[in-house]
Amino acid sequence: MVNLAEFFTISIYISISNSALILMVNDGKFSMGRTILFLVFVAMTLTGGWLVWRRSGNYDIDFFTKILGWILLIPGLWGLIESLRIIQ
Repeated sequence: MVNLAEFFTISIYISISNSALILMVNDGKFSMGRTILFLVFVAMTLTGGWLVWRRSGNYDIDFFTKILGWILLIPGLWGLIESLRIIQ
C-alpha cells in the first residue's frame, strides 16, 4: 500500500502582499511559477514558429511577420531548453 503523505507532499504558503491573498502550492517537484513560465515559453515558441512558417503572399507583411516570429521563436526555444534543464 502506498502512503499518500510520502507519495505526494503538498505545502501551502500563504502571504499577504498589497492587500491581496496569494496562495502558492508547492508539490515538491516544480513550483507553480516554473510551470506557468514553461507554458509562456511554449506559447512563445508556437506563436513564433507559426509566424515564421506563415506565408501571405505580400512580401512586406511576410518580412514583418518573419522578423516578429524570429523575435518570439529564439527566446521561446531558449526558455524551453532551460525549463527542461537541458542547459543550465
